[in-house]
Amino acid sequence: MSTVFTFLCEGCGYSAQVAGESSTLFSGQTETLVCKDCNSLFDGVKGFAYSEEGGEDVCFSECFECGSEKSKRWSYSKKPCPKCGVKMEVDPYAEVVEAD
Repeated sequence: MSTVFTFLCEGCGYSAQVAGESSTLFSGQTETLVCKDCNSLFDGVKGFAYSEEGGEDVCFSECFECGSEKSKRWSYSKKPCPKCGVKMEVDPYAEVVEAD
């Protein structure tokens, strides 16, 4: 089960509905990511891949906004807005969603 929150940036008004941290759904382990092309937050399905250098965590999801496969982990502890860098906070007025 995963809990999805609305994170809001008071600096630029950007908001995103994501778990914020690693969580688990029926589709597998997820991680909140930042798209490197359009700077949007999304929850991507994680997996484990093997290469010549050894195994590593990889994300198998595309950005929901632009379809890019280029992403990086979002720092839940720092919570930077991917658009302007201001710290994002959970919107206390938004609905919290429980997902399977």
